[in-house]
Amino acid sequence: MLAVLAALVLAALAPSPEPTNPFTLTPVSPSPIPLIGTTRSRQICTAVRRSVLPALEHAKSNDVHFSGARTSFFKYYVQNEGLGKDFILFKLDQTTLVAMKKNLDAYDTLLGDPALIARAYQSPDDARLVTDLKARATVLRAAQDLEYEVLSGLLETERMNRFRQPSETEQSMRVALGTDQLGQASGDEKVIEQYYDTFHGVAGLKGLASARAIDTDLETLQSISGKAAAALTQSADGALKRCSAR
Repeated sequence: MLAVLAALVLAALAPSPEPTNPFTLTPVSPSPIPLIGTTRSRQICTAVRRSVLPALEHAKSNDVHFSGARTSFFKYYVQNEGLGKDFILFKLDQTTLVAMKKNLDAYDTLLGDPALIARAYQSPDDARLVTDLKARATVLRAAQDLEYEVLSGLLETERMNRFRQPSETEQSMRVALGTDQLGQASGDEKVIEQYYDTFHGVAGLKGLASARAIDTDLETLQSISGKAAAALTQSADGALKRCSAR
């Protein structure tokens, strides 16, 4: 009996094991995240998605504005005199050209993207591709600029024909060039009149014949811009195919 009691006392007096601290346990290494495919981001993809595709959208927007301007100018040349004729010029000046200029400025900003610099690429294939993209984007920009400048020239000429006073921009340029004291029709006005006299057999910028001749020329410009946009789109599509390379 005494032996049993002694054993119980010894057991009670024995030091209790230290409680386990869960924060001192050896952490279990998490299972590695499975690799899903081997697709990785490519610099050429960044160039296309961040710069080229948005630039194409600005160009398409300008083509819509240019097409509307073609219709407006045709109506202008065949329409009788009146406030409606003046409103066409006002709308082209304050709406169409303003919107086109904003698109061109945005286009220029996008073309300045460092991702479109060929020497930044280690892959020779990617470098050649981005060089092609930049070249085609530059051609499209030139075609867009030509559309804008032709519309601006036609508008400025008609402002002089109707109101005999240039816009603020034209007046500032004349003052800067020292031609504001000449007191005669602008050089642009004479050149345009001579152009249609020589190549289209019409006198001046009035009447249905002029409207058709001008619209034909504007259509040609629009076709050039459309072909340039198609070429850039083709190059961009080729670049995007490389983005899925594994």
